[in-house]
Amino acid sequence: ADYLGRDPDSEELRDGMTADTRNKLFHEYLTSEETVIILDGLDELSEANRGIVVSKVQNFILDYIPETDASNEEGLPCEMGGNQVIVTSRYVGYKYHPVRANCAHFGVQPMRRPAVERFVHAWSNAVNVVIAESRLTGINADQLILEIYSSSKPKVRELATNPLLITILATVYWRDGKLPSQRAGIYDRVIESLVEVWLKREECKQLTREQLMAALEPLAADLQE
Repeated sequence: ADYLGRDPDSEELRDGMTADTRNKLFHEYLTSEETVIILDGLDELSEANRGIVVSKVQNFILDYIPETDASNEEGLPCEMGGNQVIVTSRYVGYKYHPVRANCAHFGVQPMRRPAVERFVHAWSNAVNVVIAESRLTGINADQLILEIYSSSKPKVRELATNPLLITILATVYWRDGKLPSQRAGIYDRVIESLVEVWLKREECKQLTREQLMAALEPLAADLQE
């Protein structure tokens, strides 16, 4: 609890409060049991730090969150009220360091085709409004759906499981008018798009594409270790 309000993101807030004042406010809400704490992206921590942070999260839950009975719906936090903690993480980064304190676990299931189609139509409609202002060609949602579920591109279809990955597919389709047949082709096009955007930023204008890639490649390799 002593970390709340003192983290780097909070320090950037222009709320007129000092870190100590902000932390005191958190403590007041915790004491009155009126707080929902959201800890997003536990899997983004390094392996070396994840176990330490999970231990601190568990201690926080024991100190400030009422005990629940995850086997009984009436004992879930949403029914009991009081302070609540929501921790999010991809499963791959969570299974080795799970939060073992008394809490309920929920998993987000991969999107199936009806959900993918609804998302593609909603995303395309929203993006096409913005694209129209620049007089650029919009995205045909039905054609994109056919590309995603093409029988000749099973590896691409396997990627269409969550909003982020579907957005990546849609972006590649909008730029190229088609989707590559393999995942590697998708990743390659995404990298090209990001590099193109980054090179337009003020801090990167002095770099060539080759220089930027030379800086990114060892970083990407290190992250995979």
